[in-house]
Amino acid sequence: MRACPDFSKADRVLSLDSDFLGHREPNSSVNTKQFMPGRKVLAPSDAKKMNRLYSVESDLSITGGVADHRLRLSSSSVEAFSALFLSKLLILSGSEDSPLFNHLTSLSKGMEKHDNWASECAKDLFENSSSSIVVAGSHLPDPVHLLRESALPLKSPRVPNPRASVPGLASSRFIGLSRWMSGRTIRRVEAGH
Repeated sequence: MRACPDFSKADRVLSLDSDFLGHREPNSSVNTKQFMPGRKVLAPSDAKKMNRLYSVESDLSITGGVADHRLRLSSSSVEAFSALFLSKLLILSGSEDSPLFNHLTSLSKGMEKHDNWASECAKDLFENSSSSIVVAGSHLPDPVHLLRESALPLKSPRVPNPRASVPGLASSRFIGLSRWMSGRTIRRVEAGH
């Protein structure tokens, strides 16, 4: 299963090692046609309406080249960063889920130097939650996709990865979806507002 977000309605995007505008991810031409009109600035007043892109990536990609904010991390560190980002969202949402927060803290060990970057990104996406999208590269391990899906405060449509399993993050909705999908084939899922 693969998420196909509608970038035309996104004011804020966090890309986790996903070159959704380039050749590394599927639907790049559709993604580009949807996302890039939000980057046009024809008058000074347009700058305030422009969408914002945060990119965490292992090497410079087309998406990273377009990003307003770019953080270079190895692909193997994206899972830890995703946990750090989600912990920042939990704080912003006022969640009191201590076991989950503690688990995310242990997963994000070694990311302390990126704390400010993650905090600012999480704050921006949280404040614009109805028009924010988090995408993860198709090559990343299942736990990253589950962490992306678990960006609970964000109201944007997300499609869970039913194969993902991270201790402490299991939820009945993932188990239910996994059971429902057993034996079914989905060719394409559109996620729109």
